[in-house]
Amino acid sequence: MTSAGVITAGTALKALAYKDSLTAGDVGAAPTSHTHKAEDITSGTLSVARGGTGVTTVADIFATYGVEYIEGTQTAATGS
Repeated sequence: MTSAGVITAGTALKALAYKDSLTAGDVGAAPTSHTHKAEDITSGTLSVARGGTGVTTVADIFATYGVEYIEGTQTAATGS
C-alpha cells in the first residue's frame, strides 16, 4: 500500500498469489457493513431519515418545513 492509502498492483498480485479472491481487509478497505459516529461526519447533508434536516440552508428550513421563526435566534422568514 502506498503512503496515500492506495493499494498498488504489486500488493494485489501478491495477495492473489495466496488466495482465490481479495477481501476488503486485503486492500485496506472498510468492510461492507460498518458504522461511523456522528462526530465523524464532516461534510454533506443528512437526510431526515438519518437524523438531519435534509436541507443545507436556514432559508431551506423555512421553505421546506414552514418555519416562520427560530426561537433563541435573530432568524425569521422574510417575504411571504
